[in-house]
Amino acid sequence: EAQYVAEEIQRLLEEKTPVQTGEGIRPIRPGDICILMRSPKNRMDVYLKELEKRKISHWEERTGDFLASKEVAPVVAYLKLISNPLLDLELAQVLLSPLYGADAKDLATARSRAGKDTPLYVALGQLSQEGDSRFDLFLKDHRALRRLSMEVSAEEVLLHLYTRTSALHKARAMTQGESREANLRLLLRYAAAQETNGGDFSDFVSYLYA
Repeated sequence: EAQYVAEEIQRLLEEKTPVQTGEGIRPIRPGDICILMRSPKNRMDVYLKELEKRKISHWEERTGDFLASKEVAPVVAYLKLISNPLLDLELAQVLLSPLYGADAKDLATARSRAGKDTPLYVALGQLSQEGDSRFDLFLKDHRALRRLSMEVSAEEVLLHLYTRTSALHKARAMTQGESREANLRLLLRYAAAQETNGGDFSDFVSYLYA
């Protein structure tokens, strides 16, 4: 299996298969390709060996799986948050990630003003009503995306999320940026596949957390 996958990747690169990006159509690069494994721990080295045999540049995420990677995890948390805004852990994850770059002290301030038993999302809304605009951008984005999720496909919601938060640009700015951007584009393809199978936005979120 590893040999077959490596040969397919080599073929795509040698044939300069065209890919669509935000900048237009260009030949495929190694960073556009992602090998997704549910249990990479015992299999990754076999795949890496086959890639190295063919001198295909690569980068591996050894600290977790695809959904837990630094660029994908906050987006997945955001999708769940769109379905249910009252999830404090996911909300903090989104706000503290590069998507919004919030300060932990600001979150603590919001929490202390509203009271420890108040959901964080409600606390942010209270801050905004008091004239504190620190989280207004997130609140505006979240409300818009939540409305969209009731009207359009999961893929379209993701595209709007990426645009509003500059997620692809921020992923490219990270170490191994091409691979990280490719991971976010792969998530888009999963969303599109879910729609093809008859699923809606909530189905896609459930799939991600299965």
